[in-house]
Amino acid sequence: MALLASIIVKSGHVARSLRRSQPYRFVDQASEVMFVENVAETLCTSVDFVRRIPRSKLPAAKIGLRVLYLRADVVSYIRAAIHDEPGVQRVAPSGRVRPRAQVDTAAVLRSAFKVASNG
Repeated sequence: MALLASIIVKSGHVARSLRRSQPYRFVDQASEVMFVENVAETLCTSVDFVRRIPRSKLPAAKIGLRVLYLRADVVSYIRAAIHDEPGVQRVAPSGRVRPRAQVDTAAVLRSAFKVASNG
């Protein structure tokens, strides 16, 4: 019985230390506050990429050693990126990628070489 009690106490200690060292693992989908790791997972990017986003585009608060983001700010950032960024690939509501304009690469290269050889 004492062995079982010591295992429970040790597992409680492990859970507390894990919660302190990796709190982003304990954030659920309904939480209003997100850690940088949660934002990176939401945006399908790396943590380093999220840290390089200017605070003017994605506001954050540094509390202690942690950087916290509001879920509403992350959603606003995504909406702004969809409307402002030319490199964002828009996905149709059905989940299919919208087709982009067809470019004849060979014709573009021929005209570029023709201009270079004439000049």
